[in-house]
Amino acid sequence: MANLLNMPNFLPRRLSQYVPALTYCADVQLGGDGRISFGAPIVATAAQFVSAQSVAAAGSLQASAMLNSATIDAPFGRNLTVVLSGAGTGTITVDGWDYLGQPMSETAALNGATPVALKKAFKYLRQLTWPVVGAVTLNLGVGSQLGLPYKAIKVWTEENNSAPVAAGTLTIADLTNPATLTTGEPRGSYLATTALNGVAVVTATFAFANDVDATGAGGLHGIPHFSN
Repeated sequence: MANLLNMPNFLPRRLSQYVPALTYCADVQLGGDGRISFGAPIVATAAQFVSAQSVAAAGSLQASAMLNSATIDAPFGRNLTVVLSGAGTGTITVDGWDYLGQPMSETAALNGATPVALKKAFKYLRQLTWPVVGAVTLNLGVGSQLGLPYKAIKVWTEENNSAPVAAGTLTIADLTNPATLTTGEPRGSYLATTALNGVAVVTATFAFANDVDATGAGGLHGIPHFSN
């Protein structure tokens, strides 16, 4: 069993380490299995990066003006959430990078005071852009879907602080090529059984896939992200 607990953690965000059609990596055994540590991610938080931002006029917010250094705590990123303080619609756009330093962008349709979960696993944020919505405010936070280092097709086991628990739910990779602003995470994402609370260390074992599509795109790092 390959063990990904000691993967390199110096991954500069300005230098993309995405490998097109990656078919082999020492972290993944020949059969495709690997064990991942997600660390101890914090609980999903609605205003982790942007809190009560007025959207009465169209605008944007750069990472330097966001909370918590605009950096996601989970090692391979996680999904974002957006919610308004009241009724309103429109489409926001988030730009940033994944854990490999690969530029990425995603849009989401606002749904008033009902939280909307984005799908892609951001590691670093660069910019949030919004349209004219009205006399309400906007929060941007982190969700519960954890990003993965490689394209996963199956989850086998999960551990909470080294104690076995039931395996969580894997959202398999979106194979759409080319990716778009609205497609899903190209490596898939994971909803752990363990409650995320900033204390519990989550580890899990997955089956990873290195297949490519008819154009030769894909591999362990998945289809390239779309970026504005």
